[in-house]
Amino acid sequence: MMQPLAFTLAALVLLATPGPTNTLLWLSGASAGFRRSTPLLLGELGGYLSVIIPAVALLAPFLAAHPQIGLTLRIVAACWVLFLAYALWTTGGR
Repeated sequence: MMQPLAFTLAALVLLATPGPTNTLLWLSGASAGFRRSTPLLLGELGGYLSVIIPAVALLAPFLAAHPQIGLTLRIVAACWVLFLAYALWTTGGR
C-alpha cells in the first residue's frame, strides 16, 4: 500500500496532468473566474476522490496479495495506451 505522502504526490500529479476535466476547469476559471468555478472544482475533486479512495481501499490489498494480477493489469494498461497512441498517430487528421 502506498505511503500517504507518495499517494498525495501521485494524486497531485494526476490532478495537474492536462486532461479533459482539467482543461474544462481551466477554461471555466479563465472565463468565469475562480469564485464561479468553485462548484466545478468541487465536482472534479469529488469525482477523483470517489474513484481513488475505493480503488486504494479495495484494490490495493487484493493486488498486494496477488502481484501477478497487478503486473498483468499494468501490462494491459500499457498496451492500451500504446494502442491509443498508435491510433492517434495514424488517423492522419481525418
